[in-house]
Amino acid sequence: MELRTRWTRKAYNDFEGIVEYLSLELGKKSASEFCKKVFDATELLSQFPMSGSEYNEERQIRSLRISRNTRLFYRVKTDSVTILKLLDTRRSPGKINF
Repeated sequence: MELRTRWTRKAYNDFEGIVEYLSLELGKKSASEFCKKVFDATELLSQFPMSGSEYNEERQIRSLRISRNTRLFYRVKTDSVTILKLLDTRRSPGKINF
């Protein structure tokens, strides 16, 4: 059964920021390739929600590597996958706020 994919506002803002950065710094092709990777990842998670690794068992947060420098954090519910955050792993994350 395919689950519905939902995005939090924070995750969507993260996504927009990364796409804007890539577009300005590396070109529209890089931004487009990143968008495809994110789309492919969300499609994968809607069909195989447990494919990411466990990040925080208590809060039921999982993560999936999108690219060399980006991780997607998400939570699985009975009927949906909620995208919580996209994180640039080159930055020192400290405490990650979801």
